[in-house]
Amino acid sequence: MSSFSSPQLLTIEEAAQYLKVSKTSLRRWTNSGRLPCHRVGIRRERRFATSDLDRCVESPASEGVGDSKSLPASAAWASAGDHVHADLVHVCSHFSNAEEWWASFRPYLRQHIDGDAPILYIHDTTTRQELIERVRGEGYDVEQLMERGMLRFVHASEAYLRTGPSPGSFSATGMIAYLEALILEQRARNYRTVLLSGEMTWSLAGVPGSDELFLYEELLNDLLLKYPGVSAVCHYSTQRFDALKTLEALCQHTVVQMPRRVARGFFVRRSA
Repeated sequence: MSSFSSPQLLTIEEAAQYLKVSKTSLRRWTNSGRLPCHRVGIRRERRFATSDLDRCVESPASEGVGDSKSLPASAAWASAGDHVHADLVHVCSHFSNAEEWWASFRPYLRQHIDGDAPILYIHDTTTRQELIERVRGEGYDVEQLMERGMLRFVHASEAYLRTGPSPGSFSATGMIAYLEALILEQRARNYRTVLLSGEMTWSLAGVPGSDELFLYEELLNDLLLKYPGVSAVCHYSTQRFDALKTLEALCQHTVVQMPRRVARGFFVRRSA
């Protein structure tokens, strides 16, 4: 420790050397809220306490420190507070218009792209072109991300509505199998952190099997627990879903994302 300028507060270069990780990882962890830091001077430079660095290494969430494919929980998720299912990140995003939808989802998308973690987005009312333009507007090379398999846009008719026993129908277990195959595909590429996201308005059209929507959300919790590092954001328009369906959605998610706040969901795991 004598080689460092201070035994208590380290510069970002010293902290990176201390943990044997990149400065990029440290910036990402402090931005996400996983690693505390002090801001000093006019330039608000980061300084790190060695005790905080030691806790970061010892924390179970730090498994894979130094691995660029590992990603900490986002600040938005963390702000929902401690939860009995802290490792289960299943977000119910509520919005009333397109701007609220994007403002709520944007932090999750940016964190995963910046963390080099793949994203699957299943769209319904939003068009593929609108999604491409939104992501491009954040400064990303969408074509490169899609070519690398880091960003995948799939219409609901090619995902949710191809899982049932007949074309255009839905099956909760079939959809879980679809997502598990995708997760395993990404793990074969050495990606343990994956973001799954879907617009749920397809379920309002009365297609066969749509009554299994909340069974699917319940089974999705089991899938996320089976594969730590995989997270899901489900989009529910407050203009389209009635109060009962909104309540049911809240009961199957651990995190509720609203336009101006994040709160705990009501999901409680049933006893075995």
